[in-house]
Amino acid sequence: MADLKDVKLAYSSAQKRIRVELPVSVCKLSKTPPQDLIDRASGKFESELQQGHIDAYILYQDLFFDLWGKLHELFKEKNSERVLSVMLGEGFRKVEELTVKDAKDPERTSCLMTLTGDANQMTNIRFDWLLAQMRDHCQKKGFPPPHEAQVKGAWLRATQGKKIEELPIGISPEPEKDLEKGYKMLANRSRGEVSIVIHDHTIFREKERLNEIIHACKETARKLSDEKTEYQFLKEDVTQALKACLHGPELFGVGMPLVMLVATSRKAAKKKPKSAANASTKQESYPGAGFLEIDVDEEGLEASIASFSLEWYQSSSGFTPDDVWLRNELKRLGLKVENEKNLAQIQKGLKECQDVTGMVITKGTPGTPPSGAFLHKSYLDMKMDDDSTEDLRDAQGRNVVQPGDLVFEVRYKNPGKPGKNVYGETTPIPEGDPLVVDIGPGIDLREGGRYFATIEGMPLFEDNQLSISQVYHHRGNINLKSGNVYFNGPARIEGNIESGATVMVKGDLTVTGSVEGAFVRSGGSITVKNGIVTTERGRVQARENIHSNYIGNSNIICGGDLFVRKAALNSQIIVGGNINLEKKEGTLAGGQISCRGNISAGKVGFPKGDKTYILAGVDWRTELSLQTKRNRLKRLKEAEDTDRKAMRELIRKKAAQMTAKHKAQKDELQERVTKIRGINDKLLEQIQKLEEMVNWDKDVKIYAHELLCTNVEITVGGTQVKVPGDVAGVFVSAKRSRGSYVHPIEEDEEGQDEAS
Repeated sequence: MADLKDVKLAYSSAQKRIRVELPVSVCKLSKTPPQDLIDRASGKFESELQQGHIDAYILYQDLFFDLWGKLHELFKEKNSERVLSVMLGEGFRKVEELTVKDAKDPERTSCLMTLTGDANQMTNIRFDWLLAQMRDHCQKKGFPPPHEAQVKGAWLRATQGKKIEELPIGISPEPEKDLEKGYKMLANRSRGEVSIVIHDHTIFREKERLNEIIHACKETARKLSDEKTEYQFLKEDVTQALKACLHGPELFGVGMPLVMLVATSRKAAKKKPKSAANASTKQESYPGAGFLEIDVDEEGLEASIASFSLEWYQSSSGFTPDDVWLRNELKRLGLKVENEKNLAQIQKGLKECQDVTGMVITKGTPGTPPSGAFLHKSYLDMKMDDDSTEDLRDAQGRNVVQPGDLVFEVRYKNPGKPGKNVYGETTPIPEGDPLVVDIGPGIDLREGGRYFATIEGMPLFEDNQLSISQVYHHRGNINLKSGNVYFNGPARIEGNIESGATVMVKGDLTVTGSVEGAFVRSGGSITVKNGIVTTERGRVQARENIHSNYIGNSNIICGGDLFVRKAALNSQIIVGGNINLEKKEGTLAGGQISCRGNISAGKVGFPKGDKTYILAGVDWRTELSLQTKRNRLKRLKEAEDTDRKAMRELIRKKAAQMTAKHKAQKDELQERVTKIRGINDKLLEQIQKLEEMVNWDKDVKIYAHELLCTNVEITVGGTQVKVPGDVAGVFVSAKRSRGSYVHPIEEDEEGQDEAS
């Protein structure tokens, strides 16, 4: 069943973007998304601002709200397993070389754009930051968003050294209906740009239509090219943008129409005359021009004399079929003679007045086919933007493929060589021997020995068969080398999940080793054979049950029951069901434990040392939300205190010491403190409402089969219970009996059995 907790926020420290991983069916639960998502995104960007990682940020909450509302209407009566990826906001560094001015004609133009950097500077500028800065300007001014294709075209021209000064940037096109193809190709020769505007969102649901669009873009670029100007098709950009739409809001018509730059102009390279195609029409003025005819085989690898008249030797037409005439004719025909051995035989025949019909003039060089065929795992290929650890982990976590992804490809150890035909033109490399493999579930073979995925899953090549498994299976540790794991199904990790790694799966997760400082989340249950030690940097979260041998210094969120064999120590634990440890060895001590159901352990609490805080019978979802907001409030208050301290130091300065920079800093700090205070006030109000919403189950119990220590602070069923001293074999309930809330287990054998 869909749950709001399935909505995930993911922040990329390299791209400075926050994305929402949105299960479609979740939107049926409410007409609008939780405000907490927007607050968390804003809070993250504010933190990045304070730390100097970004200069500004922009939120796309209107698009997100539109998408949520659309999905609410579409899926309120049905379910969907689809998960969308939506950019909620992006931070950016200010591009100093960019100047944006207000448009002179705001009905047709969003703004005026100037780029002052040279070609090298513009090449090193990140386009997404430049575009975000322009969007931010238009948003703050209340202008329509800029035409993305025109912005990109201007930036690309600037990278080629062209001057961009107060260039009018149009507004994004309005949606159009009743278009025959559902899209429009637009060409602007003065700017050297070709763009496409896709109006029909159903295009993204048909692979054939996407291929049609790519072909249309390529053909438009080809048709616009001429002898002076060549239009370069931006195939990789177009393909990536269309692929993103398969999992984005565009799939449901939100954020449409989609505007993309698909080709840009450049000076055409000087081309050599096509000897083969036009040789016979070439006009020459030497005597006997055009008399010679040749035969060329289909491969273009052999040219011979097709017809030769002996009458030419006695001709009175003013020419002699000699070596000079022969070479002029070969030049007219465009033939390239690399080896003159055959030509010498013809020259000898001409001198002796022989019939040279059928003699071979020249031969081409056949290409060498590739050899050593092998199967390349294309899904492991990656492309990096920078060297950040977070991106490296995600880029290397390529063991999961989506429908339409290139998974395997036939390649060759020896790539082969092209040949040359009789005109001196390069011929294609001949095809190599095919690699024969069996095709299993989820694989589609296409031309050129390329194998594509038809379902989401993990690629396998076993027993000479290619297939896509819908169960993720990883042998070895999950770490920087292996990459992160994101899988829409069950998974089995035969090894450890190491510090800093992320594993997020929709189904059950089994780990044969340990979890160490990692972020692990499962839409089902989690089983860890050894132990869990997440530290403050990680978290283990399961929608259903969690099983582990040991838990220490960890953050645990469990929607079902928590089962621990040996001990759960010094951890922050939130459980929606029961907590069960072994009656003899199982120790639950230290940290904060919140549990909706019963708790059963051998020992509860430490006799000395760290205190143990237990809330039993509490609504765990409300408790989780409270904990999240309290932590955020704590961070914001720390940030506010830091800013106030910096502001006090500036206020203490004398007027003569205050520079313009100091005054600007003071104003910025004052603005930031005011903003944080407003956020804090909202958080306090939200926390108070949540605290009022907390409800308790009065029937839950806490069982300590061996020992319950006095160093434990317990609230059970909403009742605070003071432990009178270290006691053995007891249970604690919210119901008072004989003047106490602590009772011998023998008095509640039935409840004891249920808890066990």
